[in-house]
Amino acid sequence: MLKRRVLYAAMAACAVSCSAHAAPPMTDAEWTAYEESHTRFIFQQFGADPETARWAAWAMKYQPSSRCAMSARPVFHAVEGGMSLFPGDGEGMVVDHICEPEALKHDALTVPPFSAIEGENERRQWKITQRDIDKARQEEDERHKEIIANTQVVTHKCQFDYVEYPEEAQELGNEGSVRATCHFQKDKDNYWHADSCNFSYRKGTDDSFLNEAKRYMTSACWSSDNFPVSLDHNGTGARTIDFSLGGK
Repeated sequence: MLKRRVLYAAMAACAVSCSAHAAPPMTDAEWTAYEESHTRFIFQQFGADPETARWAAWAMKYQPSSRCAMSARPVFHAVEGGMSLFPGDGEGMVVDHICEPEALKHDALTVPPFSAIEGENERRQWKITQRDIDKARQEEDERHKEIIANTQVVTHKCQFDYVEYPEEAQELGNEGSVRATCHFQKDKDNYWHADSCNFSYRKGTDDSFLNEAKRYMTSACWSSDNFPVSLDHNGTGARTIDFSLGGK
């Protein structure tokens, strides 16, 4: 009987002591802060800087339709689950700066929200009205129409441009070679264009060859399948244009 009383007393003392040291359940605010901190940590493990990680975590929770959230979501699940990422996953978040406030506000104006709650989050965070949204989406539609129209015009104009042998030089039997070192980039028509060219030519090359090379490099464009130039990491490459009788 005495042993039983001692056991009951010990159990009662343990109950009091244990309950005194047990952690209380987390509040909603504490749990939200923990989740966001954990998400930021995962993005920083992926390679994002702290500010990008902070906005990516915010976008996943409050602006899920944004490009930032779309890019960040597969990164979060892959890193947290120890899985491999597909090539390109998360690249926009780090490289294209789509998780910066300016980009997130742009998406709030131009990308329809997934829900009414998200729409309210966007309006409150970025201080935008429905009038702002309507105006931005109209401007975006007009910009896309302009791109399509310009693409059709530029493609037909530049894709089929060729080097022409200067008539006078041909009659005189002159030959020459011009080397164009240019910066190349894809324009909105999705074709490669040259700019900022420097031209060099071998001794004895007629000026008419140089002028034709300048005209051609300024007006021509190339599709990715037919792009004839190897570029360095700055987008610079060289194209040699030979003028020889019997072929262009």
